Amino acid sequence: RDLHSFPTRRSSDLYAAAKSGPVLWTLGDLVRVGPTSAPSNHSHVFRLFAARNEAVSFQIVVTAPMGGVKNVRLNAAPFRNAAGKVVSTIASALYREHFSNVTKASPVYGYPKSLGPGIYPDGLIPFIDDATGKPPKTARLRAQPIDLPAGMTQPYWFDVTVSAGTRSGDYSGAVIVTGDRGSVTIRVPLHVWRFTMPHAPSVDSNFQIWEPEQQNNAATQAEVLRNRLQPVPVNV
Repeated sequence: RDLHSFPTRRSSDLYAAAKSGPVLWTLGDLVRVGPTSAPSNHSHVFRLFAARNEAVSFQIVVTAPMGGVKNVRLNAAPFRNAAGKVVSTIASALYREHFSNVTKASPVYGYPKSLGPGIYPDGLIPFIDDATGKPPKTARLRAQPIDLPAGMTQPYWFDVTVSAGTRSGDYSGAVIVTGDRGSVTIRVPLHVWRFTMPHAPSVDSNFQIWEPEQQNNAATQAEVLRNRLQPVPVNV
């Protein structure tokens, strides 16, 4: 589904949401969310399944009620095993999805057809800079906090990376969403299967980096390789 297929909210939906604050909902990683997308559920639990040495993702979406919501922040709690101990081999990362206004669609030959001009969730703004382990300081776009006007929707992307040394079994994580209208906890149960994904990808790829200043950037190349794509060039 794409964002054009999502219905916009009715005023009655916003009125109902205003009584309990922002509407939080969860979606898989293959659904595109627009700035006026309607909540498709009210689920505060998203169950993940992963192999060892695999990364899996889902989306947490905040829809503001009438009056809006200010100072929206997300904080990921560490994953724990059945005994309640923190598991260091399972890492997570949060991103705010940035909307881009596409004014002219690129030409497409064959299938799939272009959806045309519109507003699309595209860039992922990191909460933490991998190079420093801290929130970016000089970035033009920031991940948090944000103020969300009435009736608007903001999706967030949540990555969970399971290292090769993780034991199979069940784990539990959480993401706490806060704002001036209160806080909500999204529970993230995770089941790790008893097999390991290979380090080398099984499908050839050629991910070209066009910007000259990024072509020889080790951090950029490492991020592409982390997602099992082959950057061109590569010198890491």
